[in-house]
Amino acid sequence: MHLSKARKSCLEDLAQRLSNTPFPTVEWAAEMSRNFYILAASLGLFAVISMGMALVPSSFQPGLPANGTLWRTIALIMLLAGLASALVGVMSNLFEQVDRRSEEARQASRRKRRGGRTE
Repeated sequence: MHLSKARKSCLEDLAQRLSNTPFPTVEWAAEMSRNFYILAASLGLFAVISMGMALVPSSFQPGLPANGTLWRTIALIMLLAGLASALVGVMSNLFEQVDRRSEEARQASRRKRRGGRTE
């Protein structure tokens, strides 16, 4: 298969960029847990709003479901989803911290072994 010089250099450049990019990075993991925290907070806020809607009389809700049980059910589902999202955020943050500390310990032991040698 014959590749032009431009295509070949483009593919080599892409391969070089991909080989220099570690995946996943610490920043990526921190952003992921932060996104789960934001999702949990949003779902919690909507759960509180839905619970408030269950307490409002139906005459103040034109065009909305007037059944308080429906609003309470929606609030419960959103609250449970928010709690699950917070749990995932906490667990991903903990696993990222363990991974970071084990990497630091591995590098410290490597430095200690190399530092003790005399060449």
